[in-house]
Amino acid sequence: MYRTNDNQQAIREVKKYLYVISTKVYPQIGRTTIDGQYDQATRDAVRAFQKIKGLTENGEVDIETFNALYDTYRKAKDNFYARDYVVENTDFPICVGDAGEDVRALHILINELAQYHFDVGDAGTGSYYSERTAKAVQSLRRAYGLAESNAVDKVLFSRMLTELVAIRRSDKNPE
Repeated sequence: MYRTNDNQQAIREVKKYLYVISTKVYPQIGRTTIDGQYDQATRDAVRAFQKIKGLTENGEVDIETFNALYDTYRKAKDNFYARDYVVENTDFPICVGDAGEDVRALHILINELAQYHFDVGDAGTGSYYSERTAKAVQSLRRAYGLAESNAVDKVLFSRMLTELVAIRRSDKNPE
């Protein structure tokens, strides 16, 4: 299904699955950045995932691998709770230049919400709050009608978690 030359959006989807799976289920597969590049790190992560699942270890995402990735991702995502997004007792605001596990968790949260807010770009990954993260935060603040800022305060964080809980409920109980 997905190989080195496939479109960037499809590759981003696979890499999002790998990122969540490596964060919550199988840290041994290694984290990859959520970008549109099917690079060696992605092939290695897919190969490690295939090995864990007993699939053909070729580093390519065929239908069987994709289904296993999606199923594992979905279960990991369903088991995310609000406490998973901020690991420590965070001192708000979180802003440009901050680093640590709280920022890594914030990236996961923002990138998940970006699927529903098309003007919110990719916040990035990793543990550093960059200008890219700040731009995504500014877009979310506008979407929620909050004061202009590039920082995450308790109000914004609460709004993001509330929306995510509502999204998950609607995904589980479609009308």
